Amino acid sequence: NFIGTQTSMYLITSVKALNHAHQRPPSHTFPPDFLDETLRTLSLLLPSTNRRSKKWFRAKQERFHLDPKAGSCVHLNAAARQIDNFKYWRDRLFILKQAFDDSEPKTIGQWWNDDRKKVQWYTFWVAALVLALTITFGLIQSVTGGIQAWASIQSLRRCTVNFNMFSLSNSSKQIHEADMCKRDMN
Repeated sequence: NFIGTQTSMYLITSVKALNHAHQRPPSHTFPPDFLDETLRTLSLLLPSTNRRSKKWFRAKQERFHLDPKAGSCVHLNAAARQIDNFKYWRDRLFILKQAFDDSEPKTIGQWWNDDRKKVQWYTFWVAALVLALTITFGLIQSVTGGIQAWASIQSLRRCTVNFNMFSLSNSSKQIHEADMCKRDMN
């Protein structure tokens, strides 16, 4: 059920009951292909060949006491996964696919694992790397600039002190020379 921002989905996970009903003689309760399509839909939604899917289902199975066989249905090849092969669950699968395609990652972990759009994935991570490098080198440059400014000020202070001392020593020498000139003139 995908209405607005709601992202809940309810699955029939009782594979045992579906297999039991499927093996019984045809009844008027379910259309002939309905049970088979329901099992194929479970195979589509819980692929037994995907590790992350199996791990996720195992956690949900333990928490909610789901049928363990639901996570180990037969693998569907590419042709069997086509939407045209689903008569009863087609509309709901289409809604589910649309919700999946329209969803956007919200956390860093989701961005890392979301590889539906490869170009967007690489663009995001290249931009993130460039931003991180820009910040890193900017900080290094700022610290280096601060150290250089501090060193320049220290050097200027030393030069000023030395210049003042030189000026004082030169001033007394100039005064002494001026006194000598006055005496010579007299």
